Amino acid sequence: MNSESNIAYFFDALVASFHQNLVRPAHRHGAAQLTVSLDGQPHGVGTEGASVRGSILFAAAHAEHAYDGGDGQQLLLWLAPDSRAARILARDHAGSSGCGALPESQLADLPLAALRRAHAERWSAAELRPLVDRVVDTLTGHQVTQPIHPAVRRAVRHLRALPIKKISADVLAAEVGLSKSRLLHLLKEHLGIPLRPYLAWLRCIDAIVLMSRGADATEAALCAGFTDGAHFNRVMKQLFALSPSAIAKRAQVEVAVGVA
Repeated sequence: MNSESNIAYFFDALVASFHQNLVRPAHRHGAAQLTVSLDGQPHGVGTEGASVRGSILFAAAHAEHAYDGGDGQQLLLWLAPDSRAARILARDHAGSSGCGALPESQLADLPLAALRRAHAERWSAAELRPLVDRVVDTLTGHQVTQPIHPAVRRAVRHLRALPIKKISADVLAAEVGLSKSRLLHLLKEHLGIPLRPYLAWLRCIDAIVLMSRGADATEAALCAGFTDGAHFNRVMKQLFALSPSAIAKRAQVEVAVGVA
């Protein structure tokens, strides 16, 4: 992977990062991925033989995909699979492969100049968040998705409240009053991702918050429920193409609790 990234911004249900020359081989991760060209140059996402190119690209959570940013500069957004934006984009643009391109016409409605300035000037998370929200809102509009099942909403609230995001499917099912098989089916249907990778997403966010408060990577990993620092490192690279050591140097962290 060859990538130049100045800073990454971690929010509770959204991670934003600026990249240039980012190339990644085929992989899967627990976040939905939205990429926007900041300079109009097309980039590519997808699997061999089914790749798509464009200025605004999407890969659904847990969809296998490679990524080729070419020589352009992109804003990469990783969206929590339970978010409204991830569900809308997956419904409208994932396609049979889980990857797709959004209409090129939408690029003109995005605050590209401001985003390029935010990258160059290393804006804070608080300064960047309105721009990121505008990108997401513009690309999803005010469309309505299938309401999240009440049991799934209860399950997500319970998971987010856990001090350490580790729980068996049996215990979680009992907590929300469903059978294990029914709960796992509903989680996959509504979040677009199985339980285990969703828990990995939540643990990563917890660990990054701890690092932003002064913990080193190993301490943060253990407190968040990872086996060790190496385990945390592997999952971070799978999710966000960034190592914990890179996060320690670059991350701006802002947390907003709740299910989008």
